[in-house]
Amino acid sequence: MGRTANRITRGRLQQHFAGRAPSLVERTVVCPRWPEVLDGFRILHLSDFHVGELISVEQATQLVEDLRDIQPNLVAVTGDFIDFHCEGVEPLLTALVTLPSDLGTWGVLGNHDKITDARRFLKLCREAGLPILLDTSARVSIGGQPLRISGIDWDYSVGEVHRAVRHVCHVPPVDVSDCVPDPASSKVVSASPLASEGERADETVGAASSDEPHILLAHHPEAFDAAVPLGVDLVLAGHTHGGQFNLKRTSQRHGGQHLGLGLLTHRYPWGVYGRGDSCLHVTSGVGSWFPFRVNCPAEVVLLEIRGPR
Repeated sequence: MGRTANRITRGRLQQHFAGRAPSLVERTVVCPRWPEVLDGFRILHLSDFHVGELISVEQATQLVEDLRDIQPNLVAVTGDFIDFHCEGVEPLLTALVTLPSDLGTWGVLGNHDKITDARRFLKLCREAGLPILLDTSARVSIGGQPLRISGIDWDYSVGEVHRAVRHVCHVPPVDVSDCVPDPASSKVVSASPLASEGERADETVGAASSDEPHILLAHHPEAFDAAVPLGVDLVLAGHTHGGQFNLKRTSQRHGGQHLGLGLLTHRYPWGVYGRGDSCLHVTSGVGSWFPFRVNCPAEVVLLEIRGPR
């Protein structure tokens, strides 16, 4: 859609997007079981670059370079790095990997990353040193506090998304404590970019109890529904572009939802959600595959994770 529209307008749409840089937005998420030692933990949440016709790799790379002074604890990229083709995306991947942070940059695949050649894209991620979590978990540590980071592969089926969440909540995490992960020497990046469905454990009971906080990366926000009963503290997602077309935002009295296309197609279109002891953050993303956004501006989000007070 974006590629065709940009060509019809002789590149004017890309120029339009280039003049509307994503805003840096700060949000606070209160997680009921978040440990006191990690109170104030900061996550730079990026998603949906859609590098291609509407946003060039040069524009996306410069955007990331402009974030170097933030220095969060963790950088999370929740899919759709590219729009269709991965050729030439290496500068963006390198910029993401080299963003200063305590625990490095972690990512998952989105649907657009798998449209043409997922294996080729994953190869480029490996060569850049960018860990892509495919139905797997890693254990890291900051300030002596263990932290579990999980990620699921993209699937169009919500049922399979839920199945993947159950799987990652039961597989033993890779132990890479106190280090930025190196996919060349660990199992953080799956050996197979397109794991067969039979490789996912179809667990239906709660995950084993653990005192370590758990962050789950998923492109599809509805991973949250499976994560809640499994005790995942925080789910980070994208995919929705904030709904793409919104009329207005309702009052907090009515849930603060955006009235528009997002509520018709997604249960969680944009923002912060909570249920039980779990929280979800859905970002509207950096780029777009569709040539227009209405009342859902592109964003880069700096999250501050707080515990109960």
